[in-house]
Amino acid sequence: MKTWNYRVLAFESTHFGKKEIHFNVETVHYKKEIPITYSETTSSPGGSTIKEAKMDMNNMRQAFSKPVLWGGYRFPEEYKKE
Repeated sequence: MKTWNYRVLAFESTHFGKKEIHFNVETVHYKKEIPITYSETTSSPGGSTIKEAKMDMNNMRQAFSKPVLWGGYRFPEEYKKE
């Protein structure tokens, strides 16, 4: 069982009095298939070779085929456009 993967997380912020949502690809960690935490920085593809970096990018793309999760205090609730 994999203990982490990439997921798209939604974050809510307020700019000039207007509520906005922005989305980041983050590394999410699991315990018994339940999301328990995520990285504090937005993920970017990488590797020790170009081939590894491409594979990492493909893994990140898979995040867009999964439900989006809320970041912040609402994690790991699923994001649904309100």
